[in-house]
Amino acid sequence: MVPGAVNLEEVLKGSSEHSTFFKLLQESQLSKELVSPYTIFAPTNQAFMKLSDESQHKIFGDSKMAENVLRNHIVQDVVCCSAVPSYLLFSRGERTIGGHSIHLRRTSGGRVLVNKGTIERCDIVAENGIMHSIDAVILPKILQSNEQEKTRMFWSF
Repeated sequence: MVPGAVNLEEVLKGSSEHSTFFKLLQESQLSKELVSPYTIFAPTNQAFMKLSDESQHKIFGDSKMAENVLRNHIVQDVVCCSAVPSYLLFSRGERTIGGHSIHLRRTSGGRVLVNKGTIERCDIVAENGIMHSIDAVILPKILQSNEQEKTRMFWSF
């Protein structure tokens, strides 16, 4: 894999699909801590919009919570989609810089999943790492209960 000509921040900055993630990253100053190479599993703007109002309020209203969310999307290593096992019963585990475990697995149709989300675009290469575009936000445990409650309320009759 040939390194890209720009860094991951520039990739995010140039992506209209990831402006929410980029804004949170800029506000957190977290990018100054990151050591190359690393992988970002960047949720799309639509992924943030799917969150409950309560979770959105907590993320966008609390800089510490926003940083916790960001840390759940960054791995201090290069993780390519080609490294995800093709066997349905196997997954690849990674630890994020936030200490959260993420699991990568492949569907029978070949799509790559990260926890409960799907990688929409794989292997966007930059000079300091790699980015994957995902359709879900990897939440800290404290916010996961908000989303589970939202789902339960949807299906309650």
